Amino acid sequence: MRKSILLIICFCVFSLLKVNGQTKIDTLIRTAEKAEPANQPKLFSNVAWAFYGKDFDKFNLYATKAYQIATKNGDHYYRALTLRQIGIFYDVNGEAKKAIALIDSALVINKRIDDIGGIIACVSSLGIIYFNNSNYEKALAYYQETLIYYEKKKDYSNMANFAGNIGGIYRDLNEGKKAMEYYLKASE
Repeated sequence: MRKSILLIICFCVFSLLKVNGQTKIDTLIRTAEKAEPANQPKLFSNVAWAFYGKDFDKFNLYATKAYQIATKNGDHYYRALTLRQIGIFYDVNGEAKKAIALIDSALVINKRIDDIGGIIACVSSLGIIYFNNSNYEKALAYYQETLIYYEKKKDYSNMANFAGNIGGIYRDLNEGKKAMEYYLKASE
């Protein structure tokens, strides 16, 4: 009996959590739709991220909507950010060439507006795409570029993460000495 009651309570709690999460997304969508055009790219981009890992079609739908509004507004920051989001969508759907082209375009914009955070996000995303497609040389180049940016920012957590990623690639390439060098760098 106790077990049944506990199961019912757990079911109700988890159902409420799911409904509450969807309610938050619905509220964010309504807010974005009613917002001033200058604020819509950010809000629709946030809606897209809310669907990331849950519903990639909606992720792409809202990222694309944010991109279109940012383009109309001449908002280069959100044009770049949403191009990267759309590129992520294509990567997840197995279209690496489209993903790379979109993220490269975002990278060009980020460099033009000197958005270091956007540059890092694009460079690391490109590294991940190349790694996932077994192009280890290009993945290494992008990971090393990302590592340099994090070193300049003195972002030790991300430095360790990318040094570990680089070490993993060298391990996969059977270059144990180089792998160990980066694993040690990651542990510093």
